Amino acid sequence: MRYLIFLVLFSTICCQSIKPEEKSATILGKDFTFCAGCGGWIIAVDSVRYRADLLAPFDKENTPVWIRFEQDQHDGTRKNGRWINIISIRNR
Repeated sequence: MRYLIFLVLFSTICCQSIKPEEKSATILGKDFTFCAGCGGWIIAVDSVRYRADLLAPFDKENTPVWIRFEQDQHDGTRKNGRWINIISIRNR
């Protein structure tokens, strides 16, 4: 009986989903809204466009990727301008 209780507790702890979930996205291109080189990149996730900073291997236009992200909660234009913080990114 002890083993059964342990097994149930262990399975509920280990089988939690990873948050945030991985989503398919497309890197559309550079964002020139604020200035010529400091605007970041535009990324489409589920037909919604976000702005984000990218690493060098992924800084190419029309690149399909898998990403995990969270909303940027900084004050000012980043919060209101749909900026995201990319937690993980990989090629699709």
